[in-house]
Amino acid sequence: MDIERELFNTWLENEHLQQVQLFPAKTTIVDPTEGTKRNTFMNPISIKALVMDFKPETLRWKFYGQIPMGSKQVICQKKYKVLFKLAKKIKIGTDYFKTWVDDQNGFGIMEREDYIVVILSFNGNNIKG
Repeated sequence: MDIERELFNTWLENEHLQQVQLFPAKTTIVDPTEGTKRNTFMNPISIKALVMDFKPETLRWKFYGQIPMGSKQVICQKKYKVLFKLAKKIKIGTDYFKTWVDDQNGFGIMEREDYIVVILSFNGNNIKG
């Protein structure tokens, strides 16, 4: 736990961390026969995290082109793992993202010993999410 604290404090002191806003949402079924759903967004939760862009070669060799261009990789503390799973919309700067889900509905969250790595797919500048 001390390593995690030292790691993030070092990144914070060197101004490498960016503000990431997570928008959790409650999904309600509007019409059960058609299966339409509506998301009701709650107040955003701001966290500090290390944000990196994906390079084209990373997308091609590691993820086989499944993740759209413009996606990001976020490194943050382990305590935010549940928030990333609940967030239907994630804002970094002026762009909106969502937590990447693979074809088996598994989240793109890799848990390491002292932190987590979250893969965010580009959602465009869509305010509605």
